[in-house]
Amino acid sequence: MLEGLRNTADDIVFLLRHDTTKGIVRQAQEIIRRNQILLDGMLDYGLVTSDRLEEIRCDDELQGRFSSIMKSARDGGDAALEARFEIALLPPDEFAGWLEYYKTFHEKHWHIHFPTDEV
Repeated sequence: MLEGLRNTADDIVFLLRHDTTKGIVRQAQEIIRRNQILLDGMLDYGLVTSDRLEEIRCDDELQGRFSSIMKSARDGGDAALEARFEIALLPPDEFAGWLEYYKTFHEKHWHIHFPTDEV
């Protein structure tokens, strides 16, 4: 029983510190892990370069677009469906930039670091 109370207290502290639950973070971590595999494949096949990814990171207009897509995706319903279509229609290099944006967004929003080598 004491262990259960300790786990509950840890979960509450985590929720207060990160504004999310450990379960949601685990789900996001799995998505980020899969995204990283996809991104690595895109880099290996030359669909995007590291230099282009850096350009995308510095492109305020594109980052604003990604932010808008993320907001729509989080709104749910038809907005989320439209966001998925918008992501699917991105050119390969911008899609790769989106994959990185997704990870960075959650790291900043939740104050959690998702190490690439552990994801």
